[in-house]
Amino acid sequence: MSALIPLVLLACNDGGFTSHNASPEANIYSPGEGEQVAEGEQVALLGSATDPDADDTLTATWMTGDTVLCEATEPAADGTTTCATPLELGQDVITLVVRDPEGATGEASLALEVVPNGVPVVNITSPVDDSSWWSTDLVLLEGTVSDAEDAVEDLAVWWESSQDGVLVEVATVDQDGSCSDSVTLEPGQHQLTLYARDSLDNQGSASVVVDVSPPNEDPTCEISAPTDNSLGEPGAAVTFEGLVGDAETASADLEVRWTSDQQGALATSVADTDGFVTFTTTDLVEATHVVTLLAVDELGASCAADVLYTVGTPPTITLTSPSEGSITNEGEEITFEATVSDGDHAPGELSMTWTSSVDGAISSAGPDSLGQVSFTLDSLRAADHTITAVVTDPDDLYARAEVNLRVNALPSAPAVSLSPDPATTTDDLTVLIDTEATDPEGDSLSYAYVWLRDGAPQGAYTTDVLPAAATARDETWKVRVTPNDGHGDGPSDSAELTIENTPPTAPSISIDPDDPVEQVDDFQCIIDSDSADDDGDTVTYTLAWEVDGSSFAGATTTDETGDTIPAADTTGEEQWDCTVTPSDGTDTGSAGAATVYVLGTPIDYAHLQHPCSGSIARTTGTLDVYAWVYDPGVTDDFGQGAGISAEVGVGDDGTDPESDSSWVWTAAAYYTDQPAYGDASGDPEPYNNDEYLGTLSAPSSTGNFDYAFRISTDSGLSWTYVDLGGTSCGGDGTIDGYDPADAGELEVYP
Repeated sequence: MSALIPLVLLACNDGGFTSHNASPEANIYSPGEGEQVAEGEQVALLGSATDPDADDTLTATWMTGDTVLCEATEPAADGTTTCATPLELGQDVITLVVRDPEGATGEASLALEVVPNGVPVVNITSPVDDSSWWSTDLVLLEGTVSDAEDAVEDLAVWWESSQDGVLVEVATVDQDGSCSDSVTLEPGQHQLTLYARDSLDNQGSASVVVDVSPPNEDPTCEISAPTDNSLGEPGAAVTFEGLVGDAETASADLEVRWTSDQQGALATSVADTDGFVTFTTTDLVEATHVVTLLAVDELGASCAADVLYTVGTPPTITLTSPSEGSITNEGEEITFEATVSDGDHAPGELSMTWTSSVDGAISSAGPDSLGQVSFTLDSLRAADHTITAVVTDPDDLYARAEVNLRVNALPSAPAVSLSPDPATTTDDLTVLIDTEATDPEGDSLSYAYVWLRDGAPQGAYTTDVLPAAATARDETWKVRVTPNDGHGDGPSDSAELTIENTPPTAPSISIDPDDPVEQVDDFQCIIDSDSADDDGDTVTYTLAWEVDGSSFAGATTTDETGDTIPAADTTGEEQWDCTVTPSDGTDTGSAGAATVYVLGTPIDYAHLQHPCSGSIARTTGTLDVYAWVYDPGVTDDFGQGAGISAEVGVGDDGTDPESDSSWVWTAAAYYTDQPAYGDASGDPEPYNNDEYLGTLSAPSSTGNFDYAFRISTDSGLSWTYVDLGGTSCGGDGTIDGYDPADAGELEVYP
């Protein structure tokens, strides 16, 4: 650490001294000057920050050029400061900047050598470039990887194909860097690449190109001459001809052999460019020969074709049933028929064998005295069969005939249900295939639907939906669903249900009148539209009343039992609910419902008292308005009469507040009692009127407006609208109803 020589400057200033801030010092201890560090790897930087002004709090910032590596932090108590950071190429000079609270700084710099981080080295040892493979081959993928900085087990290693994408993510790399896996590849040209990536995302690779062919196909063979069951004399020349071919191999490169089941190898042939092969012989012994043409390609795939040729006089056979390519469903009987003969022997001396390519020997039925053969069989397995019939005479000469047929596998049974369940006469019945039938051969399936009503088939309905109009209550409907694969029916599944009663619909009801007044109006629950019943049943009704949520049993009868509420049982502000429940004798349907609110008895008299008109400023102005109310038995006593609500309102000039929703209403409060109207004696008694005060707020627009009061005795269910009265302003209050011409007049100015 370099020595710090403090410098103190003294200056005269009004008889005192001024001190000067000393700059802090910075030092870097690690790494060493010129040390090499790898690109992208974490580097531990260590330094110190000191300051002669012992009380100063320092900050230390690590930088390279203009780039901050570690933000400003306070050094430790012993003055050390650290920074752990990766360095990139070009970041070769590290600077530690130390700063004190007055802004003075000290710096130290260190030169390093940042060297490139090595890319992993990759080699492929298998497969070799430009090699050829079959798509059935297991291709060995082998290679080696290494890295100058990372251990091989820390590398990410994988194989990719340009055609198939990622093939293998290598799980284990041996200590020597080798790795090995095996894959099959799709046909086509592949660029196979082995990748390795190190901890700093440096990536190395190596590639080879391989050609992959489709799976090797067997050669094809056929014998064109002589025809099957041909015959010749002993010692006579016979020429055998055939055709061979191969998709991958030239015909001339196929190994072609001719053999006899009686004499073994007969000849070899070389096919011409068209695949034609032939040989002629006079050496066949007297017997029935199965002469086989065999072709083998370079990979050992082979084909064979044979023909029956007899030297001598064999029997003859003709198959008449089943027909070629016929289809029979499993479990059904198949009739086999043939005609046989022999020039040297009677039919009874001939023997026969019947074999299936799937089930083996199926019969030894022989001919009758006329050479006719017939038998039936129902046990052949579901498959494509080649049936071979062979007839043999006592000289062991024989003939054969073949027929191809299919025994069709029938589809499985589906699982079905009916929806909805339960169902009524208003519901269409729909068949749900809960589990589809399946066909072993993958044939497309269809379904047949048979509907039965109470056990009797209903031929008019053949789809998966039975219309509601076809059903009636208490009928049992069953559906039988049968799958078919185009050749035969599979087993069926069934579902059934009984049609249930359809409850009647809800009636449409109302209450008349819809604004009854307490103690004045009876009101009746009326059925406006009767319930409908789809089953044609007679519908009866049950009426029930509730008042404010509680059952009421005192209703009287007008048209229906208990449909009328007497006025004497009503009080203002009550809520009355009527429900009408229909029944068809079996079920109740949804109820109809109606509600009415009982209005209080209107007040006897009220009038807008004061002022008759007013003028206020827009938005900010207010106007106090008074009205008094008279209602015998309610306002007679001193103080506010019970149950009265009052509001003051303002609206457009000349409009009716009862029908114009633009009026704005504000609650008014009880103000005082007033003497009886017209009491000339001046006696303050009796006090049979209540006075109310409401304050109007000015509308937001200027112009002329009306104002009025409204009074309610049922908490606002109904209102009595009040205009001017008395002698000073004209009008009669509520005596002659509400008239916009008698409303208070309000002028609103800007």
